[in-house]
Amino acid sequence: MTNPSSGRQANVLLRGGPHSDGQVAVRDLTEVLKLPMGSHYEHYGPTREQVSVAGRELTVFEWSHRTYVAE
Repeated sequence: MTNPSSGRQANVLLRGGPHSDGQVAVRDLTEVLKLPMGSHYEHYGPTREQVSVAGRELTVFEWSHRTYVAE
């Protein structure tokens, strides 16, 4: 799984889940994105869909599920 890369221009549009329409930068567009959110993680999977936002092509990642951090 991949975590977002900081300091890079967004190349992914998140669809669904609590971060719908959010944009993030990821290194590997073929891996599931696992976003840490305090006590849980939001999981987004890559799709084949591309969208144009402000003149940039972004790969759409679709929300799939949430998991919780084990104590």
